[in-house]
Amino acid sequence: MDPKLIMYVNRVTEAIAKVNIEMGKIRSKVDEQSNELAKKDDEIAELRSQLEDQNGEIEKLKEDAAKLRRSLKSSTDYKYFDTSSSTSWDFASPRLRELSMASIIFMEN
Repeated sequence: MDPKLIMYVNRVTEAIAKVNIEMGKIRSKVDEQSNELAKKDDEIAELRSQLEDQNGEIEKLKEDAAKLRRSLKSSTDYKYFDTSSSTSWDFASPRLRELSMASIIFMEN
C-alpha cells in the first residue's frame, strides 16, 4: 500500500475517534440535562398538586364563610337581644363575634 494512503487513513481514523469522543461528551451532557429536566418536571407536578389541594381548601373555606354569612344574616339581630333574659347569650356572643370577624377578614383577603 501507498504510504500516503496509509497516512491518510490513519488521520481519518484519528479524526473519527476524536469526533466519537466529543459526541460521547455531548451525549453525557444531554443525559445530565435530561435528568435535571425530569427532576424539575417532577417538582412542578408536585407543586401543581399542592396548589390544586390548596385551591380546594380555599374553595371549601369560601363556602364555609358564605354559609356563616347566610347564617348570621338569617339569624335574629343579636345587638338588640335582651341579654338579661338569656343565660346563653354570654357564651354565644364571643363566638358569633369571632365568626363574624373571621368572615369579614376572609372577604377582605
